[in-house]
Amino acid sequence: MFKKIFFTLAFVTLLISFTVVYATPVFNKKSEEITFYYGSNSSLSTEKAASGSAFSFNAYGECYKTGKDGASVSEILSEFGATLVFNERIEEGESFYAYSPRIRYLKVISGKRVNLHVFVGKTQITVGTPIIFGSF
Repeated sequence: MFKKIFFTLAFVTLLISFTVVYATPVFNKKSEEITFYYGSNSSLSTEKAASGSAFSFNAYGECYKTGKDGASVSEILSEFGATLVFNERIEEGESFYAYSPRIRYLKVISGKRVNLHVFVGKTQITVGTPIIFGSF
C-alpha cells in the first residue's frame, strides 16, 4: 500500500514540476510585462499582457519590448544560444529570425526552423517567440 501511495505522489509531483517548467514564460526574467499569443496564426491570434511571473498555459508564443539601450541583437541571440537563420529589412526597421534549442516554440518559415524573432525599430526592440505576431 505504501509503495502505491509513494509512486502516485512521485508521479503527481513530476507531472506538476513538468507543467510548471513548461508553462514558465521564456522571457520571464527579461521584462515586467510579457504579451502571450493564443493561436498559431498571426492574423487569428489573440494577445494577453501579463506580468513576467505569470504562467503561459496554452500559449503559442510570447513577446516583450524594450528600449534600444536594453540589449543588442547579438546579446539577445547569445543569451538564448540562438543561431541567426536570416534577416530582412523593411522601412520601419530590421527583423532577425533565429533558432535556439532552448526555446520550446517553433515556426517554419520558407522551410527554415525559427523560434526567436528580434525586431529593431526606430525607438525600441521587440523580441518574440516563435515570431512576433501583430505589430512591432
